[in-house]
Amino acid sequence: MSRKVRGLLALIMVLTLLIPAGLGKMDSAIAASSTGPGMAAHALTAYYQNWKYVYGGSSAGAVDCSGLIYSYNHVGGQRTNLMGASPEKGSIGTLPRIHGLGLYAPGHVGVYVGGGMAVDARNSRYGVMYQSVGSYRWTNWFKIAGVQYPENGFVKIDGKTYYYEGGQYVVSVTKNIGGADYTFGADGALQGNPPPESAYQDVQYSSSGSVSISSGSSVKSTPKVEEPKKVELKVGTTSDEVKKMKERLTELGYYDAEITTYFGEYTGECLKLFQEAAGLEATGIADQATLDALYAEDAPKYEPVFEVGAVDPEILTMETRLKELSYFYDEPSDTYEDDTKLAVSDFQAAAGLEVTGSSDGDMREALYAEDAPVNPEAGTMKLGIKGSCVQDLKNRLVELRYLFGEVNNVFDEETEIAVKAYQTASGLEATGKLSKEEVEGLFADTAVKAPEFDCLQLGYVGSDVKDLQEKLSTLEYYEGETSAVFDEATETAVISFQTDVGKEPTGKATPDVISAIDSKIEINNRLEDTMKTVEKIQQLSYANTQVEDNNASRNYAVAHAADGSNETGNNHGNDIVWLMIVGFSVTGGTVVLFLVKRKPVFLKEWARKSKVLKALRK
Repeated sequence: MSRKVRGLLALIMVLTLLIPAGLGKMDSAIAASSTGPGMAAHALTAYYQNWKYVYGGSSAGAVDCSGLIYSYNHVGGQRTNLMGASPEKGSIGTLPRIHGLGLYAPGHVGVYVGGGMAVDARNSRYGVMYQSVGSYRWTNWFKIAGVQYPENGFVKIDGKTYYYEGGQYVVSVTKNIGGADYTFGADGALQGNPPPESAYQDVQYSSSGSVSISSGSSVKSTPKVEEPKKVELKVGTTSDEVKKMKERLTELGYYDAEITTYFGEYTGECLKLFQEAAGLEATGIADQATLDALYAEDAPKYEPVFEVGAVDPEILTMETRLKELSYFYDEPSDTYEDDTKLAVSDFQAAAGLEVTGSSDGDMREALYAEDAPVNPEAGTMKLGIKGSCVQDLKNRLVELRYLFGEVNNVFDEETEIAVKAYQTASGLEATGKLSKEEVEGLFADTAVKAPEFDCLQLGYVGSDVKDLQEKLSTLEYYEGETSAVFDEATETAVISFQTDVGKEPTGKATPDVISAIDSKIEINNRLEDTMKTVEKIQQLSYANTQVEDNNASRNYAVAHAADGSNETGNNHGNDIVWLMIVGFSVTGGTVVLFLVKRKPVFLKEWARKSKVLKALRK
């Protein structure tokens, strides 16, 4: 080999050795493992090099918030739920002095780079941001899975030296280390001359192609704290930002109108729905906090609240699932009805949710979960449900003579009354609802038929009792609820009636007592009719008097010349006569009926209705 060739090879070797020492000088030492300082350096590199925000991106130059972390040697354990995979975490108020920690806010993650500063891939609008921790809505810190954090020793990050002791870097202190004094400022950075390079060898660092920050690089050497420009989109605003916001609202299911650059009233209402879902104040104004939450990876999607009357395809899916879990008995549909509300309420109670009867996102999330609870009262028939099973139940109650009338597929109040009557006759607690076992007993050959009884009395339940209560209420003897249960209030009302009509006050509604009640109601109705007739006679009599007075004032000659002048008065007179005949006939018939049916009752009612006598005397 010639001397010239050997010299050229030597020159190449020298240059090879010099390049890493100059142009490729690292701000942190190189090591094979992923470390906290390496994570911090990686995040700062993303900021220095103006990496783009790309939803779902996780490679150098194009990342989203979790992708920024994952792109550092694929640390974190998974692409999502980074905090869930963390070995250690805490509230933001307890943030330790450790470089490369993960930071968490609902729907967002970032990296703590020391000195109270954070780096995060914010959104497509702002890209990678460098801000103080307190300037954003961080709620938690966490150690990133797969990352090793220093315990003791010197570390170098972004041209600054820090000293770790007991797992955190020291601040605002002067320490004698290796025989030399070193002073560290409030941000933890060393003030004065750095230690020799050998001092950094006690702590290992991680490197990758994206971690190195060259001292000779043309990019920014010192981070400049950039605060996002204040943004406020509201009704009346016209801009491309509004259009972009509408696109995101549409993607999340809050907006379903034409996407334009104008911020109108409807846009504001849609934005309020999102703000409520995101836990923000529902102002309808898109401030920075709202936009941050809107563009976050896990921004809440629209979850409608269904109530009675709502119609939506989602309701069909929900009712199908409720039926699978034995909460819903009818055929599923896309309409939210009363039986849907009942099924939802039962599920909420079983799942430990607030019982509202309304289907919201939390309810449906629990409903569709693999461990959703099966109805603990599966097969129970009660008020509000409907379906073919209810129709079968009612047909059986008809067979046993507890239920009368037309049968449908709705468990209504009449059905509840019939069930209570069956339970009472069977020696069961009269709850008005049937357990699965009670339903089986109802359909058994040994089921108890409705008893034949000659009177209604304390403890009886059924539609006959309800009719009795309504009649006693009409006569103002009973003031309670028409519950179809013969309770003490009903018994007291019966005793009062028996006393008034001269019957033994037993409190039992025998057939003759019920007949007397019906007679008294009929008497009252006839008296009312008579009163109305008398009032009409009085009105016509007054009208006739007016006509006669007017005729008397007419000129005598005119009165004789007009042959039909008295016809009006005569016609009124005829009307009065006929009405009086009718009135007295009705009254006379009523009197005869009273005397025949019940003299004591007639005399009492006639005395009580003395207004009629007074009217007739006039």
